[in-house]
Amino acid sequence: MGNLTDKLRREHAAITEALQAVNELGIGTKEGTAVLLGAKHLLLNHLAREDRELYPVLRRAAAERPEIHRIVEHFAAEMEAVSAAALAFFAKYEHGGGGLEFGSDYGQLMARLSARMSREEHRLYLLFDRVERGLDPVPKP
Repeated sequence: MGNLTDKLRREHAAITEALQAVNELGIGTKEGTAVLLGAKHLLLNHLAREDRELYPVLRRAAAERPEIHRIVEHFAAEMEAVSAAALAFFAKYEHGGGGLEFGSDYGQLMARLSARMSREEHRLYLLFDRVERGLDPVPKP
């Protein structure tokens, strides 16, 4: 079945694919708006999984290590801003739209989500995997 971070990475890929499909289909089409709603559900389910399965483990580790606490709190605070931007995008376009404004909003959202997903995969998920394996989560250089 795979471990949690593998699942989360697959969810990142599915969210990205769905949003790319929205752009290809066009937000002004029935199909495009349907895929947009699907992408919204994928993102919300992904965030719920992180809140339910990832962050509790990291917060327990953070209770004993200030450096882990800083990393986890930074990611959690950043996610609030990214989530708010994504939800605003979904609300704005869930009934259609289009034109240059959609293109601009879409580009901004994709850049923000891509950057966040990359940071999660290269920092937060690696930290989680080390905690889960009982390794020093933040090895000293």
